Amino acid sequence: MPIEAISIKLLRSQSIHSKPLTPSLLVPADALIFNSGGLQVAVVENGVAHMRKISVSRDLGTEIEVRDGVNPGDQVVLNPPINLIDGSRVVARSDDKADVKKTASSS
Repeated sequence: MPIEAISIKLLRSQSIHSKPLTPSLLVPADALIFNSGGLQVAVVENGVAHMRKISVSRDLGTEIEVRDGVNPGDQVVLNPPINLIDGSRVVARSDDKADVKKTASSS
């Protein structure tokens, strides 16, 4: 099943408050899956989709800042089909990939 996949960006931001920075990741909002398993994304590894639960820090509109569940460099499925399940064989389209960027935000 051909799918769109994009790499996860690591965000760096700092608020006016002087709290320590903690790493967080940006995931495209189009990659989110909400079902009976909770909030998840499908990560592509070796042509196989793996569902991972995520914890959201902030909703930034077109992107979601997450605390855990994914790693920098992971490729997530964009606009996942309703019938995508853990273990589904997928083919990532290389023209839809993006570089992963690291960041931190104050929490």
